[in-house]
Amino acid sequence: MTRSKIALVFSGQPRSAHLSYEFYARNLLNDHDVDVLGCFWRSDTPVDFGDWTFDTLEWLDPAPFAAEHAGILAYYSKTHSAHFPAENALFMLQCLSASWGLVQKPYDFVIRARTDFALNRSFDFGTMERGKIYQPNSEKRAGAISGNDQFAIGSPKVMQVYMSAITSARAFVASGDHVAGEHLIDFHLKHSGFSADDVVALDMNDPFPPSGIDVMPNSLLRGDYATWRGISHARQRRTLRERLRRAVAKLW
Repeated sequence: MTRSKIALVFSGQPRSAHLSYEFYARNLLNDHDVDVLGCFWRSDTPVDFGDWTFDTLEWLDPAPFAAEHAGILAYYSKTHSAHFPAENALFMLQCLSASWGLVQKPYDFVIRARTDFALNRSFDFGTMERGKIYQPNSEKRAGAISGNDQFAIGSPKVMQVYMSAITSARAFVASGDHVAGEHLIDFHLKHSGFSADDVVALDMNDPFPPSGIDVMPNSLLRGDYATWRGISHARQRRTLRERLRRAVAKLW
């Protein structure tokens, strides 16, 4: 196996971070030269990172983003299910974009992941093509490239494009598609010149069987999902909605 210089970039909500370390240690950290970078939304809820240590760690304030995207958030807050709020997808992608700013060194490959993604396989990066994006298997939609918002691997050049999906948010909204992270990534990659041949599906050796909200075998650690979901749909959403209301009022 080729030993590679890797940037492992976590972003979004730090769900189940204390549970995921052993998976990455066994399948990535022990075999490669890895810098661990993290960019997360600020919250007043304590976060347990377990054995993780970060070379760079950044916390984002959601208020500026809520103001900048007030029109999009206001529209989709009225048209989307409360169980899958559009603002969650948009905020996730904004954090993903901000996390690219942490990638400051030359790397062979960049991995973008969520902290609740259990990496249950290793990689020989020497066999990967630098112009392609590698990501978990996912169901393709008609005409879609099949973007994945949980985990992805690519060269720095490729991942800079992948991680900038939020820049296509307004054009995506105009297309009328449902706001979900993977759908927006589909749209962004396609309009950035990628084709289905540029996206390679990986068998992730999913460690968990279908359960609860996950109807397929998967790699998601759900240990504190209910807690973070409660934060998102209660206190955090009330705070963001109030900031959003004020931002929209200023537009009129």
